[in-house]
Amino acid sequence: MKRSNFLFLFLLLVVTGLAYGLQIHRLGFYWDDWVFVYRYSKIGILNTIWYGPTRQLAVFLQAPGFLFAEDSPLRWHIYMLFLRWGVAAVFSWVLHLIWPARRSLTYLMALLFAVHPAFTQNSIAVVYSVQIFGYGIFLLSLGWMICSLQDPRRYWIFTIGALLTQAFHLFSGEYYFGLELIRPLVLWVALRQSK
Repeated sequence: MKRSNFLFLFLLLVVTGLAYGLQIHRLGFYWDDWVFVYRYSKIGILNTIWYGPTRQLAVFLQAPGFLFAEDSPLRWHIYMLFLRWGVAAVFSWVLHLIWPARRSLTYLMALLFAVHPAFTQNSIAVVYSVQIFGYGIFLLSLGWMICSLQDPRRYWIFTIGALLTQAFHLFSGEYYFGLELIRPLVLWVALRQSK
């Protein structure tokens, strides 16, 4: 990995920390966070999500948070800060795969993605960990799809990885199902770049 990538990841962490971390010690559990934490404490990690047979894979998106934070609000918000940073880093990687010659622009896009103010419920850490993690899985699927085009020797490895992560994010929740509509556009742009 290039030095510029390390510097950008550090800058991304600093910006994410400034955006979400300054008041982190004052945050607690809100809304449905309490239900998930209660279920975790009473019946265990694999029973925290009970949406019926349609979203049972979502528990695997929430499990890392419970493994790290258990029932600590502070640790949950620290976990979410690093999760947001990680998803923004994956977003940056996908953008670099699509537009390798536009590094500065893709860095700026990733920084904006990390702190975009459209989502105003950042304080609800437990509940929205599923959505943030799911978004990261979706982006990982896009990245591996692009890698399958750019590296013919590993085409099948990346294709299988892309399909598995795509299936995982689709079957863990319906929140980002509509994002699959951009996959053909991303594929088209990636194919044009690879010519």
